[in-house]
Amino acid sequence: MALLLLTACSSADETVTRDPIACRVKGAVFQEICTREDISGSEGTELIVRAPDGEFRRLLATENGHNVVAADGAEPLLVEKHGVDSLYVTADSITYRLPVPVGS
Repeated sequence: MALLLLTACSSADETVTRDPIACRVKGAVFQEICTREDISGSEGTELIVRAPDGEFRRLLATENGHNVVAADGAEPLLVEKHGVDSLYVTADSITYRLPVPVGS
């Protein structure tokens, strides 16, 4: 029964990749101490960004990877374009630096 539940939660078209990303915790300098998981499926690309303490946020790539929105219903994000090739995404006291296009 448990195997059946596990199988039901996984989709056949889902692809997951995990990469380190730079983030800034509580105003410190950017360091590659956070991680990002990209999940591609029929709904588009969803990202899970994780801080070193395990805190995470779910994001949804929009505008062909040139923007993101909160996918978890949590508090709103502050998204700032930084040049043509980066987004700074701030959630609480953590700012994640994501390459543009996101999810490619």
